Amino acid sequence: MKSFEYVDSNYSEYEKGRLGHDDIIAVAAYLLANRAPLQKMFGQRYPYIFVDEAQDTFEPVVTALNAVCPGDGLPIVGYFGDPMQQIYDRRAGNFAGPNGSVKSPRTRTTAALHR
Repeated sequence: MKSFEYVDSNYSEYEKGRLGHDDIIAVAAYLLANRAPLQKMFGQRYPYIFVDEAQDTFEPVVTALNAVCPGDGLPIVGYFGDPMQQIYDRRAGNFAGPNGSVKSPRTRTTAALHR
């Protein structure tokens, strides 16, 4: 295979060199989780990483981001979400931060939201 192309689809055609959306996420997560130079570059470019709706994030992406942010100091990653609101299969669900991370207690606010 000389090259691959992205097709906006959930389905892949490997024999034709076509990668779907889920493939791209999996390859990027793998590279980020397993390549220290890429982790360093990513962490320098994005010292603060916030993931909204984290319960619907692919587990390999959570693993990769945790690899980028393994200790104290920058970069840091923050996950925001509610596992009870998970709407996709094969996602993080009960996601966890890097080793040594702190989980904030769940609080409710009475402030009204305005648009």
